[in-house]
Amino acid sequence: TFMDILANAGGPTRFAEARRIRVIKANGQVTRFDLTAFTEGLTSTAPPAIQSGDAIFVPEKTDMNEKSWLKVAPDQAVNVIGEVVRPGRIEWSDEMNLMDLLAHVGGPTLRADTTRIKIAIDGQQMQVFDLDAFIQNGAPRSQLPHIQAGTIIRIHDLPQDPSDNKSQWVRQASDASIYVLGQVNAPGRYRFNNDMHFLDILSAADGPTKDADLHNLRVTHRDKS
Repeated sequence: TFMDILANAGGPTRFAEARRIRVIKANGQVTRFDLTAFTEGLTSTAPPAIQSGDAIFVPEKTDMNEKSWLKVAPDQAVNVIGEVVRPGRIEWSDEMNLMDLLAHVGGPTLRADTTRIKIAIDGQQMQVFDLDAFIQNGAPRSQLPHIQAGTIIRIHDLPQDPSDNKSQWVRQASDASIYVLGQVNAPGRYRFNNDMHFLDILSAADGPTKDADLHNLRVTHRDKS
């Protein structure tokens, strides 16, 4: 049997990629087998039947310290880009989730916008995930977004002060912005989320000027109400 042959060969070494064993049949057909999932009870797939003339190929694990990422096939990788400590291309396994990926790349940087993590899967609608709200709700694993091989995960940076860098400020999405105009000390376009209230925004704009009419403040919503 498959297991007998593997045992007679001394078994997989610590450098073996046991998740991606391939059995090459005598007629050229290739059968893939995940030995790790089988031994851990994560799959009900039985080891492949072996016949005379078949070959068993056990690939080597990818060394994540090597600079060449070409050793990881596109259909086995997830791309994590943006404001993380070590952005890059990560080998994917179906047992992993978003938190595993973020931990692997060193986590978000201090400038990361963790309330709007964007997740793009080929041919599917982009998802936006709020990591802050997820953690505040007790981090229920059922609320983690679906990720599969080929997914792109992008973490944007937080907007900078408009007076420091206009080009960075313009990149902020309008649906995450609020505009403070008139007699305030720092009028402009500010980041907004559902945890903020009126006084937070007024404080961010450095408060009203000495000429401000505090009895005649106006708030206009996008629906013109």
